[in-house]
Amino acid sequence: MSPQFRSGAILLPGAILLLLIQSWWMWSLRRNPVIPHTRSLAEFPLTLNGWRSADSVTPAPKADQVLSRTYKYEQNGRTVTLLVAYYRTQLGSHPIYASLDTGWPALSSTIVALPPDFTRVHYDLLVRDHDRRLILSWFQTKTRILSDEQKLHFYRTIDAIFHRRTDLAFVEIAMPVVGGESDHGSQALVDFACAVRQQIQALLFTSR
Repeated sequence: MSPQFRSGAILLPGAILLLLIQSWWMWSLRRNPVIPHTRSLAEFPLTLNGWRSADSVTPAPKADQVLSRTYKYEQNGRTVTLLVAYYRTQLGSHPIYASLDTGWPALSSTIVALPPDFTRVHYDLLVRDHDRRLILSWFQTKTRILSDEQKLHFYRTIDAIFHRRTDLAFVEIAMPVVGGESDHGSQALVDFACAVRQQIQALLFTSR
């Protein structure tokens, strides 16, 4: 018997066993999902790094918690719109993520890194008629931030097995572009996004 054949004969049963264990574990979680206890998005601060909002939480039927607010920067009057949709589990029916960019075609789309740890998030420039706006968006869980929805399927299994939770938040922040201030607006948007990320981690994914 060749070494390659013996190696394949050993690896194949192991791979099958691993898939069976994974399938059983996911089936078990679907039957008895672990629903984490989190704080309410209503506690999200109305004042954040110089940005102030007077809006309240807006309920939505497709998520367990939703926050939708407009913030104004006190120094120059710039505004951003924040949307956070929180889902207690990804198991069962697939979440449908709300979005601020409905009807706005993308002029450009890329991935940018948020400081201080260079977390990768979506960065889009949208245009409609003569109006433009910048949008940052990402998926946030207890252990990571993702810019790609397709990767959620892989990490959902990892989180279910090792952390026994599959909850996540979809975050989207939009800022209108004023004149040719896209670069300045971009930095302001990134600074606000960093503060939002920290607040979401504290409210939804940090045990009290």
